[in-house]
Amino acid sequence: WARGEAGPYTVIASYITASEQFGFEPIPIFMLARDNVLVGDDPAKVTFEREGIYIDQKTGKPVAATTRYTYQDDEDRYVVSFTRTHDLSANRMVDTIKGVKRIAAKLMHFDGAYLRFVGDLQISRYRAGDLVETYKDDAIWELMYFGHPR
Repeated sequence: WARGEAGPYTVIASYITASEQFGFEPIPIFMLARDNVLVGDDPAKVTFEREGIYIDQKTGKPVAATTRYTYQDDEDRYVVSFTRTHDLSANRMVDTIKGVKRIAAKLMHFDGAYLRFVGDLQISRYRAGDLVETYKDDAIWELMYFGHPR
């Protein structure tokens, strides 16, 4: 999940992938506000993209260098990008478990991971295809895996 502020905008965004029993259905969560007034929160209007995917060395999980949420509402299109500059943490969850629970987790092949990033948040607004405004600031966001990546 991610949260950040750039210029007059505040964004909260997440892209969750359901487990196999739910068909790996994506669940986008998105809220964008400008000057504390809601601009958009309809998940049906959000698309999600990942760019620059690499495998994190410590966790073995795929990570995107850039995650992008695009919110299309009539003639207005908002593009919210989180671009990683470095990691704050990258941990395999099983490494934090002690004793018998750790042994059980390893036997069950528990493969969870928690990663936290620092980077740039950029929010751009387009009207009828023309760039109207762009704001950029620092942000922190997280990535969690509770199982094996697809």
